[in-house]
Amino acid sequence: MFAGFRGGFASLIGTTGGYLVGFILLALIIALAQARWGLGQWVFVLSAAVGLLVCYAFGTAWFLIVYTRTGAITLGVVLAKCVLPFLLPDAIKLALATLLRARCTIPAHPGISGGKPFTGLQPPLSKRNPFLTV
Repeated sequence: MFAGFRGGFASLIGTTGGYLVGFILLALIIALAQARWGLGQWVFVLSAAVGLLVCYAFGTAWFLIVYTRTGAITLGVVLAKCVLPFLLPDAIKLALATLLRARCTIPAHPGISGGKPFTGLQPPLSKRNPFLTV
Protein backbone atom coordinates (compact mmCIF):
# COMPACT_ATOMS: atom_id res chain seq x y z
CA MET A 1 0.00 0.00 0.00
CA PHE A 2 2.76 2.48 0.89
CA ALA A 3 5.39 0.90 -1.37
CA GLY A 4 7.61 3.26 -3.30
CA PHE A 5 7.25 5.91 -0.59
CA ARG A 6 3.72 6.74 -1.66
CA GLY A 7 1.42 7.85 1.08
CA GLY A 8 -1.27 10.19 2.15
CA PHE A 9 -5.02 10.04 2.04
CA ALA A 10 -5.11 8.98 -1.63
CA SER A 11 -3.27 5.76 -0.79
CA LEU A 12 -5.70 5.02 2.02
CA ILE A 13 -8.79 5.35 -0.15
CA GLY A 14 -7.26 3.76 -3.26
CA THR A 15 -8.00 0.30 -4.55
CA THR A 16 -6.69 -1.46 -1.44
CA GLY A 17 -8.22 0.92 1.09
CA GLY A 18 -11.12 -1.42 1.69
CA TYR A 19 -8.80 -3.98 3.19
CA LEU A 20 -7.66 -1.40 5.77
CA VAL A 21 -11.28 -0.83 6.76
CA GLY A 22 -11.70 -4.61 6.72
CA PHE A 23 -8.87 -5.02 9.26
CA ILE A 24 -10.69 -2.66 11.60
CA LEU A 25 -13.89 -4.68 11.13
CA LEU A 26 -11.93 -7.89 11.76
CA ALA A 27 -10.66 -6.58 15.11
CA LEU A 28 -14.14 -5.37 16.01
CA ILE A 29 -15.67 -8.78 15.23
CA ILE A 30 -13.11 -10.56 17.42
CA ALA A 31 -13.66 -8.10 20.28
CA LEU A 32 -17.45 -8.33 20.11
CA ALA A 33 -17.41 -12.13 19.91
CA GLN A 34 -15.13 -12.39 22.92
CA ALA A 35 -17.27 -9.92 24.87
CA ARG A 36 -20.37 -11.96 24.02
CA TRP A 37 -19.11 -15.56 24.25
CA GLY A 38 -15.97 -15.31 26.39
CA LEU A 39 -12.26 -15.66 25.84
CA GLY A 40 -12.21 -19.31 24.81
CA GLN A 41 -9.84 -20.51 22.12
CA TRP A 42 -12.63 -21.57 19.75
CA VAL A 43 -14.33 -18.21 20.12
CA PHE A 44 -11.10 -16.57 19.02
CA VAL A 45 -10.49 -18.94 16.10
CA LEU A 46 -14.04 -18.76 14.75
CA SER A 47 -14.39 -15.01 15.21
CA ALA A 48 -10.99 -14.41 13.57
CA ALA A 49 -11.99 -16.60 10.61
CA VAL A 50 -15.32 -14.80 10.24
CA GLY A 51 -13.56 -11.45 10.61
CA LEU A 52 -11.07 -12.42 7.93
CA LEU A 53 -13.91 -13.34 5.56
CA VAL A 54 -15.56 -9.98 6.26
CA CYS A 55 -12.22 -8.27 5.60
CA TYR A 56 -11.89 -10.09 2.28
CA ALA A 57 -15.48 -9.29 1.31
CA PHE A 58 -15.25 -5.61 2.23
CA GLY A 59 -11.86 -5.18 0.58
CA THR A 60 -12.94 -7.00 -2.58
CA ALA A 61 -16.12 -4.94 -2.89
CA TRP A 62 -14.14 -1.73 -2.36
CA PHE A 63 -11.56 -2.81 -4.94
CA LEU A 64 -14.30 -3.52 -7.49
CA ILE A 65 -15.98 -0.16 -6.91
CA VAL A 66 -12.78 1.87 -7.12
CA TYR A 67 -11.18 -0.09 -9.96
CA THR A 68 -14.25 -0.16 -12.21
CA ARG A 69 -14.12 3.64 -12.34
CA THR A 70 -10.88 3.39 -14.30
CA GLY A 71 -11.51 0.21 -16.27
CA ALA A 72 -13.52 -2.99 -16.48
CA ILE A 73 -12.63 -5.86 -14.17
CA THR A 74 -14.52 -8.97 -13.14
CA LEU A 75 -15.07 -10.45 -9.70
CA GLY A 76 -13.08 -13.54 -10.70
CA VAL A 77 -10.04 -11.45 -11.59
CA VAL A 78 -10.28 -9.50 -8.33
CA LEU A 79 -10.56 -12.71 -6.30
CA ALA A 80 -7.63 -14.23 -8.18
CA LYS A 81 -5.42 -11.20 -7.58
CA CYS A 82 -6.58 -9.91 -4.18
CA VAL A 83 -7.88 -12.89 -2.19
CA LEU A 84 -6.58 -16.26 -3.42
CA PRO A 85 -2.86 -15.43 -3.02
CA PHE A 86 -3.49 -14.48 0.62
CA LEU A 87 -5.65 -17.41 1.77
CA LEU A 88 -2.77 -19.73 2.73
CA PRO A 89 -0.56 -17.03 4.34
CA ASP A 90 -3.55 -15.70 6.32
CA ALA A 91 -4.47 -19.23 7.45
CA ILE A 92 -0.88 -19.73 8.64
CA LYS A 93 -0.96 -16.38 10.48
CA LEU A 94 -4.27 -17.32 12.11
CA ALA A 95 -2.78 -20.64 13.26
CA LEU A 96 0.31 -18.88 14.64
CA ALA A 97 -1.83 -16.27 16.41
CA THR A 98 -3.89 -19.08 17.94
CA LEU A 99 -0.77 -20.88 19.20
CA LEU A 100 0.72 -17.67 20.54
CA ARG A 101 -2.53 -16.80 22.26
CA ALA A 102 -2.61 -20.26 23.87
CA ARG A 103 0.94 -19.77 25.18
CA CYS A 104 0.08 -16.33 26.60
CA THR A 105 -3.02 -17.44 28.48
CA ILE A 106 -2.84 -18.00 32.22
CA PRO A 107 -5.19 -20.68 33.60
CA ALA A 108 -7.84 -19.29 35.94
CA HIS A 109 -7.12 -22.03 38.48
CA PRO A 110 -4.89 -25.10 38.37
CA GLY A 111 -6.84 -27.96 36.84
CA ILE A 112 -9.56 -25.75 35.38
CA SER A 113 -9.51 -25.11 31.65
CA GLY A 114 -9.87 -21.61 30.29
CA GLY A 115 -8.16 -18.60 31.67
CA LYS A 116 -7.50 -14.98 31.10
CA PRO A 117 -5.15 -13.36 28.64
CA PHE A 118 -1.74 -12.42 29.99
CA THR A 119 -1.46 -8.63 30.11
CA GLY A 120 2.13 -8.49 31.28
CA LEU A 121 1.15 -6.18 34.13
CA GLN A 122 1.67 -7.19 37.74
CA PRO A 123 -0.12 -5.76 40.74
CA PRO A 124 1.84 -3.40 42.96
CA LEU A 125 4.19 -4.97 45.51
CA SER A 126 1.80 -4.21 48.36
CA LYS A 127 -0.90 -6.27 46.63
CA ARG A 128 1.40 -9.22 45.93
CA ASN A 129 2.85 -9.44 49.44
CA PRO A 130 0.61 -8.29 52.29
CA PHE A 131 3.63 -8.01 54.60
CA LEU A 132 5.39 -5.56 52.34
CA THR A 133 4.21 -1.98 52.37
CA VAL A 134 5.38 0.52 49.87
